[in-house]
Amino acid sequence: MTGGAPAVSATDITAALRVRYPSPQWATAFEVADRTGGARRRVDCVALNCFESRGLEVHGVEIKVHRSDWLRELRNPAKGDESAQRYCDRWWVAAPRGVVQDGELPAGWGLLEFASGKLRAQVQAAPLPAAPPDRAFMAAFVRRVGGPGADELRVLLNREYLRAKREFDARVVAETRRFDKDAEEIRANSERLQALFGLNLHWLNEPEAAEIAQFVRAARAMGSEGRRAFLLTARGKVQSVLDHLDEAIAVSPAALDRRE
Repeated sequence: MTGGAPAVSATDITAALRVRYPSPQWATAFEVADRTGGARRRVDCVALNCFESRGLEVHGVEIKVHRSDWLRELRNPAKGDESAQRYCDRWWVAAPRGVVQDGELPAGWGLLEFASGKLRAQVQAAPLPAAPPDRAFMAAFVRRVGGPGADELRVLLNREYLRAKREFDARVVAETRRFDKDAEEIRANSERLQALFGLNLHWLNEPEAAEIAQFVRAARAMGSEGRRAFLLTARGKVQSVLDHLDEAIAVSPAALDRRE
């Protein structure tokens, strides 16, 4: 990213830093000076850990979206002595992938690489010999602590929209697959019924469908013994019809042959 508008903006990284340093564990401020009046330089992000069990560490982050900005930072190593960086227990550079090359980080600095809307620690920041915060710095820090601005809110809302859309799309795919599976099972059952009863369910008219439904409801309403008796009776009637057909065939085979 050596020229032109960066693919990643400082606002994108600022929104990601709020996610990395969430409240109430962290108090996070942006564009923090080392005092409230006459400050020479500002730090892009200062995050104060509010949990005593975590050491109440102060993290500082410098945001770089252009490689040229990063190289200019390297040419001014004394910059940190003139800013709130001297109060930070750990110091990070947050940048898109490719801005900071291997071997360029000063000793002890960490690298937060921005990609796909998230920050990942590619190089861990080491503890630094920080100066004790004075009242002038704390006043400047507290004054800058606050919620996200309009640009950050747009980034955060867009991120949540994309996350919700991905979840919704995944649910639609899963439900579609489930419905397709159910439809396939229904089709297979339909084919089995057609083969078993000799019915063409695609051409089944309304009276026939109602009669079958009535038969099924009647069978379900009975207990197991009642259903068995019901089915045995139905089988007996079918068998009676078959017996009559056998008798007719036996009495007049020649007539049957002529009909065929």
